[in-house]
Amino acid sequence: MKDNKVLIVGPLPPPFGGIATYLENLLKSELIKNKFKLFSFNTSIPERIRHSRRTRLRSYEAWKEVGIISFLKTVTYVIFSFFRFTVVLLNRQISIVHIHTGSFWEFWKNSGFLVIAKILKRKVIFHIHGAIEKFYLYEARIFGRFLIRKVLNLSDKIVVLSDGLKRFVSTLTNTPVISVYNGIDIEPFNQIVRREGSAGEKKLIILSLAPLSKDKGVDDTILAIPRVANQINNVHFIFAGRGEIEKYRDLVRENGVEEFCSFLGVITEDEKRELFKKATIFLLPSYAEGQPIAILEAMAAGLPVISTAVGSIPEVIKDGENGFLIEPGDYRELAEKIILLVADGKFRERIGKKNYEIVREKHDIRRVVREIDEAYESLLKNESYDATPRLYKHIN
Repeated sequence: MKDNKVLIVGPLPPPFGGIATYLENLLKSELIKNKFKLFSFNTSIPERIRHSRRTRLRSYEAWKEVGIISFLKTVTYVIFSFFRFTVVLLNRQISIVHIHTGSFWEFWKNSGFLVIAKILKRKVIFHIHGAIEKFYLYEARIFGRFLIRKVLNLSDKIVVLSDGLKRFVSTLTNTPVISVYNGIDIEPFNQIVRREGSAGEKKLIILSLAPLSKDKGVDDTILAIPRVANQINNVHFIFAGRGEIEKYRDLVRENGVEEFCSFLGVITEDEKRELFKKATIFLLPSYAEGQPIAILEAMAAGLPVISTAVGSIPEVIKDGENGFLIEPGDYRELAEKIILLVADGKFRERIGKKNYEIVREKHDIRRVVREIDEAYESLLKNESYDATPRLYKHIN
């Protein structure tokens, strides 16, 4: 089995986004490295190529926002990456291509790698991390939906992040679909010790780790801040992640809440864990998601989470039990939930302990690695492998 080569395709750190962190953990796995020769192909667009006016606009007219020159530079780079990918497949004699993708633009880009791999007769696992249901139902048009189904049918195996997504994607394709929960390396979080707090503490940190964009709920969070600050004046909102920092600094000034906000930009893994240690609540009020790594990391750090009922998040966060789920865009409810959690330290502590336990039971990266390893083996043996997420309470 060691002679079989696996090419893992996706964005690699730095920076450490959700998928990049996932891939790094997969590539470090001794279990898989002992059975397969692992190679990686980085699909990230370099900083020198990225357009100066970045956008996360999920629209086919996004090129109008970034400018035609920047758009063409990005397209040219992606086309060149298809040639590099072809050379890697031919030179390395790859057996399995494991493609990790988001939705919308990432889906279409990674579909190119999938088509090339199938033309060269490689076995392909298409691993969907993004909000595929929103992409298919609400963002793709008739022809786009037709192409999505064609892409899914080209794959030899599809991996999604939950049973709910498995049921949905299975209606679009005849390709076997398996569900594998996202996982994280929990060891770095074992040293983070939460303590009970109260609204009277010197400063309570509300943490957001995500690219600064409307679809991640940053605008809604900023709109919620005045409502929170009117009742509790010792809160501080920290936004960490790349994006249009100056735009959002202007927005907090317009809303008169700059004293309650900090924008850190891109941070290191050590800095991130330090933020988790200091934080009181974690926010991710996104409009579309898969199963965010950032939420799992916050849970591993023992934090209560406020997010939205999109993607696979409701299969991780149960409203009122280990966090709160709001409707995307409802900044009033977001403010209410923040105030509720800030005011009740014992409630936060109880939720945080529950999240700590959930992540160690369901989302340990070692469990993910075992299931991916089984998927590789079954694909090479042409076996049917109908996985559902399993729990490993004690993983050796």
